[in-house]
Amino acid sequence: GKTTVALHRVAYLVYLHRKDFHPEHFLILSSGGFFLNYISGILPDLGVENVPQGTFEGICEEHLGETLTVEDPLKWLYEGNSARRAAFEKDAAYKSDIAILSDIDAYIESRYTRHQLGELRSDSRRAKPRVSDVYRDFLQAQGRTLEGWQYEDLVPMLYMSQKIFATANRYIRHIIIDEAQDFSAVQLKVLRLYYQTATFTVLGDLAQGIYPWRGVREWGRINLDAFGGAAKQMYLQKGYRTTVEIVEAANRVLERLAALPDGSQLPLGKAVLRRGEAVREIAMSDGSSQEGICREFLAHTTAQSHKNA
Repeated sequence: GKTTVALHRVAYLVYLHRKDFHPEHFLILSSGGFFLNYISGILPDLGVENVPQGTFEGICEEHLGETLTVEDPLKWLYEGNSARRAAFEKDAAYKSDIAILSDIDAYIESRYTRHQLGELRSDSRRAKPRVSDVYRDFLQAQGRTLEGWQYEDLVPMLYMSQKIFATANRYIRHIIIDEAQDFSAVQLKVLRLYYQTATFTVLGDLAQGIYPWRGVREWGRINLDAFGGAAKQMYLQKGYRTTVEIVEAANRVLERLAALPDGSQLPLGKAVLRRGEAVREIAMSDGSSQEGICREFLAHTTAQSHKNA
């Protein structure tokens, strides 16, 4: 539902400000293939064509001018509670914290004088350092090593590029961020610094966060860190396409999440109109039984001709 709301907002803004806003002034950032395909199919139906769409990784590669092979962050979830995962999470948490921006500021100040930065920005004939090389040196100065590119390395590198070369995008005027619960506060702040003239619509569900080492834990904190407290927060709690039974089951999960040591109370959902089958809870003993249940479910949904099966 959040994605649908976001796309209708694009159509509304294009219509309301049609003399000043054009579809190419928007940017939709999403988590990847499935959502981008969905968005590509919906926007033309709303009468909006040619809206730029992309992922954060793609945005960074474009503006850094470097192709970086980033490891799939989900691989660390498969590690379980291993020592390797613990070390990764500690490193990723540092790179996803607002404090890293102050560390980068201090490092750049120690490495370049104002005159040198001015020459890098203004002299097109001057050889420019690769941001990835400067970033490696920065990590080494912090007593850290870089064994492979992680998603969390992209944000500080984009910030570093902006600080060294004063790069900015003033063409994009409004950015829609979907699945924002998996964005860090520093990620949103750096996007605001880079897209200096843009406003933002940010949509996410804290209960759907995937990565425990980064992402949003509380929207109020994000509002302060990334938007200086100026963002208007709204909660979309009513669901018109989900059954009452599913919403009630989801609310029970939210209540259990709130009872965890680091849990927080999230707004509960409110179902409207639809009734359906009772939600079944199935206990699985191992991976093989889980695979069997998934296959059975997919076969059932396929037989019913559900589009997203």
